[in-house]
Amino acid sequence: MWVRSLHGTAGHEARLRWINDLLSLLSTSLTVPPISLPLPCVHCTAASYNALLDICYRTNDSDRALDVLDRMADDEVEPDETTYEIVARKRAWRSYMRKVFG
Repeated sequence: MWVRSLHGTAGHEARLRWINDLLSLLSTSLTVPPISLPLPCVHCTAASYNALLDICYRTNDSDRALDVLDRMADDEVEPDETTYEIVARKRAWRSYMRKVFG
């Protein structure tokens, strides 16, 4: 899987660029994607956000994790069990998620 190879072989900067690209995709209309995608559009699900949150956890990037949670709420994507498991690893993330999702 691409995420696994990115984590295993690419440097920290490459992972951060990848996260920025994904966050950029989440905030655009995707009519003309900023990076090439295999599909003409992307539907973000809890799994999409979970992947981003997991990368934020692995890179110790709490600021981006909170941005991901904000975007998740803005897109009205409900957290699932995996989201709670990832967020449970960091106290600040748990508190912020309670604030955002109630």
